[in-house]
Amino acid sequence: MPTHSHSPGTDALLAGALDHLSRYLQTGCPRAAELAHLLLDRLNDGSLDQELALSCAHLDETLMNHTRS
Repeated sequence: MPTHSHSPGTDALLAGALDHLSRYLQTGCPRAAELAHLLLDRLNDGSLDQELALSCAHLDETLMNHTRS
């Protein structure tokens, strides 16, 4: 598995997005889902490799579809 280095800021955004996503899944808190979405959206600035960026985009789309239900 290849390793990719990201900036500390990018790593912090990704960690925050996953933390808020986890909180949303555990509690159903709509604010946690909103914050996860905002952080995933900020990651779409070209700083991620293509595969990780695509995974984040799919995760964000799934999250948004789930919260609209």
